Amino acid sequence: MAEMRKVVLTLEVQLYDEQRREDQDGIRMFELLRAETQRIYTYYCCFDTVDCIWHHMGRRLCAGRSTAIAAHVQSHASDLCGSIQEVVHDCGRDTPDGEPIQVTFTLQLFQVSPGQHAGEGLGASEPCRTVPASKSSVQSLKRKRAAMHENGDDSLAKKVCVICQDEFGKEGSLAAMPCDHEFHEKCIVGWLERAHSCPLC
Repeated sequence: MAEMRKVVLTLEVQLYDEQRREDQDGIRMFELLRAETQRIYTYYCCFDTVDCIWHHMGRRLCAGRSTAIAAHVQSHASDLCGSIQEVVHDCGRDTPDGEPIQVTFTLQLFQVSPGQHAGEGLGASEPCRTVPASKSSVQSLKRKRAAMHENGDDSLAKKVCVICQDEFGKEGSLAAMPCDHEFHEKCIVGWLERAHSCPLC
């Protein structure tokens, strides 16, 4: 039965702290304080509703957090669990029957300096979720080489991949998103393992 398929949900929680420096004229920067990995073994039926998802993971996410962070995670529970539900269902369609559904979900928490208002940029520990793209979406990317054209035009080879900041190169293997933005193939595939949207859009 589909409802009894095993699911291995890996939660990667990253906690960032705001760093403000006098010489940077108030520019907001965030430093990674710590990263945690939690693995939850459960069944597909546990992802039927957002309430059921929160029941299985909510306490784990809030345990050991400050009151402010726990409150903000809870206030975003519906959106967070809805995103997890979506990616589990997408991965379920791409995973052969009989194999456990493997899902990795990254949650970034940002805590701002004292005295800042939640409306200024990122809220006080506002969660930012990144949902990985499905395997079928990654496989459907348009791929090509950045080789020089016959007329000697190597403008494409000289373009820069915004993910790694290196030029495509004449022998570079590229992949394009549906929006036609192009990247090194290995860079965009790695990006899509963590997020399902174009880095430029």
